[in-house]
Amino acid sequence: MPKFEAQSREMAAWNREERARMMEWFRVQCRCPKCPTHTECAKRQQEKVFCFHGRSFICIDAEKGCLCPDCPVHEEMGLKHDFFCTRGSEKAQRYEQEVWNIQH
Repeated sequence: MPKFEAQSREMAAWNREERARMMEWFRVQCRCPKCPTHTECAKRQQEKVFCFHGRSFICIDAEKGCLCPDCPVHEEMGLKHDFFCTRGSEKAQRYEQEVWNIQH
């Protein structure tokens, strides 16, 4: 089983506090605020960890570069996509690819 699926299943079995601790670790490790695509609006709204939360609906509307592949969260979770802030979470992009054959 690929790493992302295994990690997701493991996290689904955790209690709320365990998941909150892991998400806080992700927030600390997250590189989104340093990304060229991340905007001042996204910084003010403290938008980050798009790989889990999904795209920014208000603050980010253009792709100017991507740091996702170099992010510790990307490696830790075995992610294979990028530009989560504009294209959606890893789960959403995998769904689009598998069901609709959408390639970003």
